[in-house]
Amino acid sequence: MIRRHIGTLLITTGLLTMSWPVVTWAYGLYWQQKMASAWAKARPGSGVTASLAGTPAAQAAEPPPFARLEIPAINLKVMVVDGVDGVSLRRGPGHLPHTSGPGESGDCVIAAHRDGWFRDLQRIQPGDLVFLASQDCAYEYVVDEKRVVLPDRADLLDTGAYSRLTLVTCTGPGYPHSTERLLVSCHLHAAEPL
Repeated sequence: MIRRHIGTLLITTGLLTMSWPVVTWAYGLYWQQKMASAWAKARPGSGVTASLAGTPAAQAAEPPPFARLEIPAINLKVMVVDGVDGVSLRRGPGHLPHTSGPGESGDCVIAAHRDGWFRDLQRIQPGDLVFLASQDCAYEYVVDEKRVVLPDRADLLDTGAYSRLTLVTCTGPGYPHSTERLLVSCHLHAAEPL
């Protein structure tokens, strides 16, 4: 009798463990769709922002997406969240707090897991285009370089007077606890108000 229960428990545990990637993928897609809808409603001229302002439902709603990221070279179109905690990174790539915003002087840093949103980031090449849109402006960045560094190399995040974008993901040996980071550095090429 106990053997049978142990066998059932082991099978159930195995099935739950195998389903975790599917559950997190579905969770991410749900939030991406939800954020894309909120993004469209908050666009200037939609009329939704003004009509909802100040209502209790608007105040209780989730924060809007930070930006929209598109990298044609790796076929990525995704909403970016503000923050890099575990929950945020399951919802989408995250903007690293205390770094610049899109188009601002300094470095706008966006991070994501290599087995999730940035799984193809290693395929990006210098010269590739990266598009990042805020609610009021679209920015076109050009990839300058990519490099693999140790996680403690925060000095590589540019805080200078020029607008930059850095994409960060894990790489290197030790999966899932990678010991290195892939940094993709881009410079601002153009900006267009929306």
